[in-house]
Amino acid sequence: MTRALWVPAFLLTALALSAPAHAQTFGVDMQLGGGSVIAWESSNETGNAFGGTLLLDVDAFSVGVGLATVLPDSRLQANFGAFWLEGRWYFLDPESLLSPYAVIGLGIATADDFVRDNTGFLPARWSSDLGPVGMVGAGVRFGEATGMYLAADVRAWNHTHLGIQLVAGYRFF
Repeated sequence: MTRALWVPAFLLTALALSAPAHAQTFGVDMQLGGGSVIAWESSNETGNAFGGTLLLDVDAFSVGVGLATVLPDSRLQANFGAFWLEGRWYFLDPESLLSPYAVIGLGIATADDFVRDNTGFLPARWSSDLGPVGMVGAGVRFGEATGMYLAADVRAWNHTHLGIQLVAGYRFF
């Protein structure tokens, strides 16, 4: 067996041996939502955002990819986006009607499309260059184990902003 095949074979074996004896529950979640982003040091610099997340659930853990954009009617006036990977841990029973969770993630914020004009208005610029974004937060999910649900969470984005979001989601199985 070549060296290139040893690594995947080792990882698959380790994963199979570390799996718990009980049956695991799997699911796929799709979420859409919106919220506000607030600068820690200047609460009047508030942006409105819209985004989505696709999650793969395994028991009490979820891993997914998300994206969001700042809406053009926000005070920022300069569109930018963020793309991230996130992990969630439902620290109580994820199958219950009310499920609190912790979230952590890493990603990239795109540069904004700000162009200075002659109006004298200088919007807040949170993302003038392509750069990393990190988050940590907590939330609660309300809904049955499969089907439609609502979720709300609060996240700290990097060390500079607070994010509050409300999402509607659907868990397929």
